[in-house]
Amino acid sequence: VVNQATATGTAPDQSTVSDLSGSTIDDDEPTIIDLCQKPELVIVKTGVFNDENGDACSNVDETITYTFTVINQGNVSLSNIIVDDPLLGGPIAGPLSGDTDGDGELDVTETWIYEASYA
Repeated sequence: VVNQATATGTAPDQSTVSDLSGSTIDDDEPTIIDLCQKPELVIVKTGVFNDENGDACSNVDETITYTFTVINQGNVSLSNIIVDDPLLGGPIAGPLSGDTDGDGELDVTETWIYEASYA
């Protein structure tokens, strides 16, 4: 984080004086604070068998619906999120929900949900 403040005042003769902040009296360099950036991504995959004909057995053309929950557990926003599952043909479209501010970045406070079916 780079930051600099300005102090301004008015002298008795009504002239304006000011100074930029620095780390000492004699310097006007911005204050720089290094912060730890820790990106971390977690994905959870669950599946539900859809017994469309209700016979309690898997049959041709019945499906499994997979739900993918992608969670940002780090302290920075993440972009270009791709959920890829070879069984389902590659990248999964989405997210279906979770991008609360619509910026296309998985923010620290967001959890994105994807869904796909397999026959």
